[in-house]
Amino acid sequence: MQAAKAWKLFIGQISFDMAEGDLFPFFSQFGTILELVLLRNQGDGRHKGCGFLVYSSAEEAEAALAANGAVMPNDVRQRQIMVKYANAKGN
Repeated sequence: MQAAKAWKLFIGQISFDMAEGDLFPFFSQFGTILELVLLRNQGDGRHKGCGFLVYSSAEEAEAALAANGAVMPNDVRQRQIMVKYANAKGN
């Protein structure tokens, strides 16, 4: 299970009006998603604009890195998302 950490990606700069269901179709084009979760505030449950994504293989995660700087097709705010390895130090 140690190797699975290499397949976990951090996703940031997500518009606050988007939810996991809005992100899933876009990121599933790169491979099989095992987990997609947005970090949420405890008080109001609103997401913090970032989250984590886990793919079933390193190749799929690597392919998803190409989405860094992309604009989600259904994002009315047209924000460029950030995609990077979750365990990357100093990035």
